[in-house]
Amino acid sequence: MKKEVFIPVIVVTWVLIGSVILSYFHGWHLISFNSPDNLTITLPLTDKKLGAVHYLGEGCSCSQHIADYLVKRRASNKAHEYVVLIGDMKKHIEPLKQAGFEVLEKNVFEVNKDNLSSVPFLAFYDAQQRVQYAGGYTTDAITPFANFQDLNILNDLIKSYKTKSLPIKGCSVSAKFKKLLDPMGLKYGSVQ
Repeated sequence: MKKEVFIPVIVVTWVLIGSVILSYFHGWHLISFNSPDNLTITLPLTDKKLGAVHYLGEGCSCSQHIADYLVKRRASNKAHEYVVLIGDMKKHIEPLKQAGFEVLEKNVFEVNKDNLSSVPFLAFYDAQQRVQYAGGYTTDAITPFANFQDLNILNDLIKSYKTKSLPIKGCSVSAKFKKLLDPMGLKYGSVQ
């Protein structure tokens, strides 16, 4: 093969392979997970007012963005806000506590008992501790520049408006979904 043909063929092949790999990794964050129909909030809910639970997970860049956003916006005085950190997210504990959130740590097995399959995940509950909203934070991909809707959802619930659940964009915390999304174990490592 001539040099004039060989080099462009190599470059085009390299670009195509790189594009496929990048699309595969980027596609993980374009998948929308469904809200669990039978969400169980197993938290020590002691207050009898509107509350929010933010579920964030280790190794999920979307959860990192939500944690940073929550620290920046601080806890709302309109609801009691919990943040459940799944896995090793110790660096977020103190900043979230200082921002007014009640922080709890759980492992994946405890969260799977709650029927949670993905993070970041947002749930609001009423004074009788019934789930009033279960879903995501935005219709877009979660980035530091996303338009997060959690405070809008909170305000709608305070006014007794029903609000439609937003898609959950992020990472799986369920072994079943991990196998479907990452059969080769590239993102989640060895899948249980």
